Amino acid sequence: SSVIYDKDNATKTDAGGFAFQSVSPGFCAASDVAYSIDAKTDKFSFVITWTDSGNPLYVGLLNGENKAYMISLEGGTATCSIDISNLSDGKYNVVVVHQGKYDPTITGAISYRFLE
Repeated sequence: SSVIYDKDNATKTDAGGFAFQSVSPGFCAASDVAYSIDAKTDKFSFVITWTDSGNPLYVGLLNGENKAYMISLEGGTATCSIDISNLSDGKYNVVVVHQGKYDPTITGAISYRFLE
């Protein structure tokens, strides 16, 4: 069996997830774990659901230098697989950002996996 999520592991695990609640416009929720991305890591795949589903959000990866690689999502649910083979090597946190288009907060959950 593989490790799905290990909060005590500050480096790479194959997969993870977290719930987020009451994220205000312009703010984000982030994973507790910083994942090591290198030349062998090709894809970032995830499933996310959230409410208020009318609020668009960004999902992506944020490195220690505050450089982000994100995509925009709408509709309250999404399943995506993103090519991250061009990212610089380093440690990245998974982030969910409320775009701030509408006022209500967002609440939801994301599960993800890094693939080689």
